[in-house]
Amino acid sequence: MAETCMSESEVENFVDNFKGMLWDELDDALNCMSPEDMVAVILALKKRFG
Repeated sequence: MAETCMSESEVENFVDNFKGMLWDELDDALNCMSPEDMVAVILALKKRFG
C-alpha cells in the first residue's frame, strides 16, 4: 500500500465518523488529505460499506 500522511487510526476514525459528517466537515477533511490518504480512505470506506 502507498505511504500515507494519515495514520491508520486517523483513517479508521474518519471511516467511523463518515456517515455523521456534515458537508463542511467532509470538505475540510478532503482538502487536507494527500492523494495517497484519499486512496486509503476510499479503500477503507469500500471495505466497510461495500
